[in-house]
Amino acid sequence: MNDEDIEILDAFEEEKDKTKEYNPIEDKVESKREAHRRTKINRELEEETEREEKNKKENKKKDKKNKKNKKEEIKEEIKEDSNGTKKVTVRKFKTGLFIRFIFCLLSYAFIIGCFIFYGGRLIKYYNIYNPKDASGKTLSLLNNKITSGSTFVYSGSGLYLSSGNYIFKGDVSNNYVSYSNMLWRIIKINEDKTIDIVLDKPINTLKWNKEISSYNESDINSYLKEEFLPLLEKEVLVNNDICTDIIDDVNSISCKDIDTSNLIRLLSIEDFLNSKVDEKSYLADGESIWLTTRGKDKVWAINNLSLSFADSNETYEVKPAVRLKNSTALIKGEGTKEKPYVITNESKLALGKQVKLDKDIYTIYKIEKDKLCLTSTKNITKQYQFDTKTNIYTPTSRTSLAYYLNNTYYNSLSYKDKLLETTWYTGTYEGSYKDIKNSEVKAKIGLPSIIDFKYDSAEYYYLLNGTKKRSYLYKNGLIEASSSVYHSIKPSICIKKTSVKSGNGTVDNPFVLED
Repeated sequence: MNDEDIEILDAFEEEKDKTKEYNPIEDKVESKREAHRRTKINRELEEETEREEKNKKENKKKDKKNKKNKKEEIKEEIKEDSNGTKKVTVRKFKTGLFIRFIFCLLSYAFIIGCFIFYGGRLIKYYNIYNPKDASGKTLSLLNNKITSGSTFVYSGSGLYLSSGNYIFKGDVSNNYVSYSNMLWRIIKINEDKTIDIVLDKPINTLKWNKEISSYNESDINSYLKEEFLPLLEKEVLVNNDICTDIIDDVNSISCKDIDTSNLIRLLSIEDFLNSKVDEKSYLADGESIWLTTRGKDKVWAINNLSLSFADSNETYEVKPAVRLKNSTALIKGEGTKEKPYVITNESKLALGKQVKLDKDIYTIYKIEKDKLCLTSTKNITKQYQFDTKTNIYTPTSRTSLAYYLNNTYYNSLSYKDKLLETTWYTGTYEGSYKDIKNSEVKAKIGLPSIIDFKYDSAEYYYLLNGTKKRSYLYKNGLIEASSSVYHSIKPSICIKKTSVKSGNGTVDNPFVLED
């Protein structure tokens, strides 16, 4: 009820009062009734006013919120009509729609990205575990070939299955692998299908270290990493597990601490013990070989078919071991020595292959970008002293073997013009193999050095390096000898690297190189 209604009501009451006779009591009652009525009307007016104020505040909040959510970006597009008049078209694009558009765009991009990423990984791993050769022919995996095509045994020599590992034991002849143009033996296939292999023959004879140390800190570990590992095709390798526990009792072997940082290692005690059955093992053939396992004061080594402790500064043979990926493909082969499993592409010129120069046959012991370094497969017929005055290889001293090789012997070669002048390291070897690089000479003909890879020999021959007072001889191991004693000689030379003209690189059919 508004003010105008109240005024009409009052006028009506006044007109009514004029026609009525005055009654004091009734008038008093009526006055109270009127006061009560007006109080009620005022209360209703106040409540209505409060409701209107409240609604106004709520509407203001809604308007403010709507203005915030409905901001518009106005873009003007100027166009010309057929009469050449410019028109301005205002295009409104609501922020809410813009955010939804961006969200949808990012969602599509995410979905496409996931499809590309996981699709690419699917294709990658399909290709890894379904390898093909250059002609597109599907190759089998090496681990599948061995585990699916072999007969397991429970006694005697053969392939054993133990706790998910496939282990070769005893006098086996079907675990040969050709890798990086070198012949290896399979030790075992692990639970994760990676494959541990070891070189079939030792590459050298060296000291473990000047003092007792862990394998990672040893001189022999540095040698394998710096001199041997670069020769391997590392794409098929994964890091090894090397147990670093100190073992002082072969009857109490533990492996609580494991190092997984190395691509290359030596054999372990576990490798050797697992390979033995009926006093036979393909890992040892009358050899003395360093192991990665050490004791408190000494290092473990294989001696024939037994384990023994050795001082770290003694010299033992070195047999590198590596671990192949579980995705390693088999190119060809049957696992025998004559037809080993081939897992990397073979090149003709490789370490250990034979090369023929005129009537002389040499073994390749080092391959560089444009140079081949060779060691004679046979000793010079006549034996010689290293030197009558010193044990340093000195081409300018007439008392030195070096003078004879680079003059009399050199001039006797029909292919002498092919020989390259080469740097030969002549330092002593008493602590680290690196020490031999402390001094050097240049000459056309040298001798095998401490760091050069060695191959079987029927008799001792002089090496390029010695101790401070004596010379070193090599015959599947190092021994010290007086420099004035007559011993055999195996000349070493370097020639220009050329392509193969004929031959297959064996002793019976050595490579003949292009001129």
